Amino acid sequence: MVEEQPKEKKKMGRKLKEVSAKVVREMAAIGCTNIEIANACGVSDDTLFRRFGEELKEARADLHERLRKAQIKSALKKENVDMQKWLGKQYLDQKDKTDITSKDEKVSVGIVYEK
Repeated sequence: MVEEQPKEKKKMGRKLKEVSAKVVREMAAIGCTNIEIANACGVSDDTLFRRFGEELKEARADLHERLRKAQIKSALKKENVDMQKWLGKQYLDQKDKTDITSKDEKVSVGIVYEK
């Protein structure tokens, strides 16, 4: 009796397109969308997210951190008053002064500082 060799299973589907994780990270770190990155890499945005979801998340977190540092540096070191106001609204729940008028009187509402 002749023993048969086990047959190798054929892989189904297309061969994976090579996509550089470095390119994905670099593009995400400068604010490119998933669709922009996917188009540049020649894959669908679903494929990009499935294969590089963690890299995209980490690169965007890095971008947010760098932007936040730059904004705070601009506000504090360069005395950028507009940036200080914007950061106050984002982090301290400060509000702009608003004038409300009714038929007979004008009411001024100032900046609210809450801790």
